[in-house]
Amino acid sequence: MILANFVGNLFYLLNCCVPKTSGKIIFNGFPDFEDMLRGLLPYLDGNIIVLVKEPNLVRPNWLPLQVEIVQKHSFMGFWHILTSAEIYYTHGLFSFFRTISSEKQFVVNLWHGMGLKNVGLLDGKKNMPQSHKTICTSPFFQKVQAETFGMNLEDVLICGLPRNDILNKKTANTELIRIREKYSKCYVWLPTYRKSGVGDIRIDGDTSSVFCFDDFDYIRLNILLVEKNEVLIIKPHPMAVLDKFNEELSNIKIISESWLTKNSTTLYELLSVSDSLWTDYSSVFVDYLVTDKPIVFIAPDLELYKKSRGFSFDINEIQLPGISITTQDEFFDLAFKPPSQGSIKMNKEIFNTIRRYNDNLLRN
Repeated sequence: MILANFVGNLFYLLNCCVPKTSGKIIFNGFPDFEDMLRGLLPYLDGNIIVLVKEPNLVRPNWLPLQVEIVQKHSFMGFWHILTSAEIYYTHGLFSFFRTISSEKQFVVNLWHGMGLKNVGLLDGKKNMPQSHKTICTSPFFQKVQAETFGMNLEDVLICGLPRNDILNKKTANTELIRIREKYSKCYVWLPTYRKSGVGDIRIDGDTSSVFCFDDFDYIRLNILLVEKNEVLIIKPHPMAVLDKFNEELSNIKIISESWLTKNSTTLYELLSVSDSLWTDYSSVFVDYLVTDKPIVFIAPDLELYKKSRGFSFDINEIQLPGISITTQDEFFDLAFKPPSQGSIKMNKEIFNTIRRYNDNLLRN
């Protein structure tokens, strides 16, 4: 603790004293190359530096060549932070990082979604990443984000999320086009983690199955998908600790960040070609509302999750915008049926999801 305080105070003093380079912009996200970065790039004008945790990463083809990649935990990583005029991050920079004057160094917390589950101060945390501004998609989430980070409402700007710009764009990615041409429908299943092995180590549930259900009948699901000539792509949360699943299935694909990188794409570009989103407590459902496509909430451990992690709002009062499933029988009965458009419309009005990021509002 003493050492951490010393490092934090020293870095803060250096940050106050070291001159900033006009136009130098730092981005730090998790995963290193992710959709907040991809969506933000068109709005940035200057010397852009992406700080990465993993060395020797394959450079994605969507990242402009003039964007510099620097290892975060290195002398140059620290130096770029100390000399940058603007900083954007999704999960915080360093635990010891403290903001200085926004006129000297402007810090924006893009975060990583509008939370259904409790995070930050709502989750009992005491120290949250510092920033001058953060963003949200609606007045509803403006209050949630302010409470999450202990910020004033006026510092939580309703300007949409950069990554949402990707959801309604037509893809030119050859692998995603191949998937669309091969199958009549594509479902994307994005479960959040119950057991975390990265960052904040925690346990919020008792299942480690990639399918969310223990003893899930994935053979039955695969047969159903084959009969319908449809495909399911499952992308586990990058922080999740899961049981290994090595079985090859014809119409169920389990992918990772490395699959996305290998195929020169990102998660939100994959979502742009999907016909439906399956998820549980992930904030991705709020973003996906901009597509007007069906959402299926698969949450067999709903009551346990309520008690362990809890939610940022009462989901009994504000109905989730889609079909809710808690058992395998419900899954096979309901997962492929379209949800009520009335419930989607009602909840879109509550969440007021913004389709495009507004950089001018943020900077002014």
